[in-house]
Amino acid sequence: MRAFFILLIFTLTMGSSQASAADEDSFQKGLALLQSNDAAGAIEAFKAALKSSPNDVSILTNLGIACSRAGQKGWAIAFLRQARTLGSNWPETSQALTFVLSQLEVKELPHELSLWETAHERALGQAQAETLATVWALCLLVSGFLLIRHLTARRRSQLNEEVPPGLGLLQWSSFVLSFLVGLLLWAKLVDQSIVRATVVADKVSAVSAPAKDAPALFDLSAGLEVYVHDKKDNFYQVQYPGGSTGWVPVDNVYITQSKELIGP
Repeated sequence: MRAFFILLIFTLTMGSSQASAADEDSFQKGLALLQSNDAAGAIEAFKAALKSSPNDVSILTNLGIACSRAGQKGWAIAFLRQARTLGSNWPETSQALTFVLSQLEVKELPHELSLWETAHERALGQAQAETLATVWALCLLVSGFLLIRHLTARRRSQLNEEVPPGLGLLQWSSFVLSFLVGLLLWAKLVDQSIVRATVVADKVSAVSAPAKDAPALFDLSAGLEVYVHDKKDNFYQVQYPGGSTGWVPVDNVYITQSKELIGP
């Protein structure tokens, strides 16, 4: 717990320097309330700031910490996941998320181990598509330059009736690196197309149809992450990764990753 409070101090310091685009008054009020241990008041202030800047990772991170302090573990995890999805490179965001996840009574449900989800947790979830695209463009530029230089050398050797040179280690390395970064970028774009949500209710039953009286299939607990496949009436069709699919009320989950907003 002491480590968490140290983490909180670091996050507050960093957040206060990155709130210029947000509602400054509400953000600063939230920081002050959080420092005075008024978590409930801080939550309201950060939510007010979030209305002006819904993609501000500093607000989301501090809001997640405030929710954790208030005992709202599901909401804390949801906001911290959203901050990481939006590109928060703060170690404090990941550390706070890891801390809150460790406090959950139900950390996961029985499921088949998914290679894709393992890649998401270890790499894809934190990698940024813009960064990967920039690196890939640079790799292609270097590879193209090396290829042109190689073709020029081959042409020169043919004119001089010499043995044409083969591709060297540098050329092969640039080609392989370009392919691997391109593959990672493709995987990131596919991963971004998956609509993800976090269960914010303490416990909710996923039912077989989008209706309150439908038979229950399985239970979901706060903090668990699910895929969102569809929306009907006031229900989301969700799937626990590697597990079952069912319908839950929309106010029981919070969308943390969505390339396109789900229609009403």
